[in-house]
Amino acid sequence: MDYIGTSMNVLYYLAFPIIYIVQALCSILWTASAPLIYLGHYVLYACWYPFHVLGKFELINQQTIYVFFGVATLVGLLTGTGVHFASRLVASILHIDALAKESGQRGRTIAEYRASKDESLEQTDDLGKAVQQVEIQRKDTERANELKDWDWAAEDRGRSRNGSLPNTILEEEDSSDYGF
Repeated sequence: MDYIGTSMNVLYYLAFPIIYIVQALCSILWTASAPLIYLGHYVLYACWYPFHVLGKFELINQQTIYVFFGVATLVGLLTGTGVHFASRLVASILHIDALAKESGQRGRTIAEYRASKDESLEQTDDLGKAVQQVEIQRKDTERANELKDWDWAAEDRGRSRNGSLPNTILEEEDSSDYGF
């Protein structure tokens, strides 16, 4: 009997379910990730497109593209340096840089800002409560003065002099020329 052939058959039938499951999972994964694969392909194509265009220019005239980028770099460096020195000059004329050096730090920290904000809110709350209390006392005093002078006997309880209620609805007369 051939032991090697038999052992290979046993290993094949033992590994067949595992291989079958792995192949099924790979096909599902490939199908599910197909849109991402195509998207990645297009993104890479878009990233490589500028180099593709530059490659075409190199074939035409290599020296022209180098001169173009060299002049662009030189103009960018000169412009950036000029803007830097101009802004430093304006800052020194307006003494903006002196204020930053005198303070010694960039400003308040977050903790200092929050502490001052909490303190101002507490002061505002205390002041607001005091103002509300005074306002309530003033209104109570005004109401008491109004009720002190009230004459309940003279009040006719909502009736007018002719005995009808004061909210009688009056009908309007038609004053149009057409007579409708």
